[in-house]
Amino acid sequence: MKDMWEKVERSLLGNKVAPFEMDRYRSLFLEDEFQQLLAEESTSKNQDFFYQEGNQIQFNLKVAGEGRSGTRDLALLPLVDLIHILETDLQSLSREELDSLSIDQFAKLPQPLLNAIAERIEKTYTEGFNDSIWFVLTHIIQTGFPHRQLKGPQHYTRKNGNLTITLSAPDDLKLPSGVAARVLFIHICTEIIRHKKKIIDFGHSLRSFMLNTLGVSATSGPRGSIKAYEKTLVSLMSTSFTFHSLTTENNRVRLDLENVRLSCRSQLWWDQDYNGTNGFFEISNEFYEAVIKHSSPVNREAILYLSAKKSPMAIDIYCWLTYRYWKMTKETRGMIPIKWSDLYLQFGAGYKDKRDFIVNFKAALQNVSEIYPQARFLENKDNDYLWLIRSAPHVSPAEIDL
Repeated sequence: MKDMWEKVERSLLGNKVAPFEMDRYRSLFLEDEFQQLLAEESTSKNQDFFYQEGNQIQFNLKVAGEGRSGTRDLALLPLVDLIHILETDLQSLSREELDSLSIDQFAKLPQPLLNAIAERIEKTYTEGFNDSIWFVLTHIIQTGFPHRQLKGPQHYTRKNGNLTITLSAPDDLKLPSGVAARVLFIHICTEIIRHKKKIIDFGHSLRSFMLNTLGVSATSGPRGSIKAYEKTLVSLMSTSFTFHSLTTENNRVRLDLENVRLSCRSQLWWDQDYNGTNGFFEISNEFYEAVIKHSSPVNREAILYLSAKKSPMAIDIYCWLTYRYWKMTKETRGMIPIKWSDLYLQFGAGYKDKRDFIVNFKAALQNVSEIYPQARFLENKDNDYLWLIRSAPHVSPAEIDL
């Protein structure tokens, strides 16, 4: 173990890892779970945790979570080998493999090959663009809706790094919350992406819409799911978002602020048994543009599975994990430490304290693991961090810029 850590340490020092980051990697390396993971990978993948680069042995953090899906990390290939693969085998490469190409590699490739790669990427996107893929606005992935209906003033603020998001609605109509808010919001985003629609029609029957379009159960009565979805539709109609971030540049503080209404005009009719519900949303221009430019794909079956668990936090964690793992495919780090205190600021509204939040987060994380077993993570024994280990995104990643 000591010899192996010395290899890792040399590799990290060669990549100019900061001292405090080195301490984190050392702590993680000594975890029993990571040692077991390392042993499994070394046995099954011929010690792919390490690779030769010139005369140096490199610690390949990127390999964690990738080889099991059968994809190749093209960023590790010498330029000559990469060009050979692109010229002879481009059409068989998956979106995950193409996304592993580095910026430096792109800069060295000839223009005709770059054009061919762009065409292949577009083709892989349309190949995966089917009914199993839904979409969600990435801003909401980073914070989510309230887990439970708020009491009092209908203002909800959450923070993720420099980004702060505030949701607002009239006090009598309430902010959307719970599982229904997430499923309906994802449906609206998906309709915008898939059909370029600004008018979202919910048909002539709320029950039929829930069963046939969303794929969720439709139960009647005062506490039934139909009532919950009807209330959520009304809440979504009235919701507006404020996104703002503070950054420092050259000793000057910069504020970026954007106000977005979900709907500029909406109508909803229903009878007392909810069989004759009819209505529509007219999506505001600013929300439409935000969704088109900043959406992330998620798996429909995963959302429905977690909605059946009646766990809004599990849906939030699932969307956040697949988005973060997508981002990690474009980074050199194979593991990212995230403080529990930061996750509490991001997702912890409605929990009495951080300890209560962590217990509920871990329970929801286990639900996510049932439908997304590729997601790999570790917890430090001191319980300060959740470590994300580079894993395949649950949906083939696609950058939406339509």
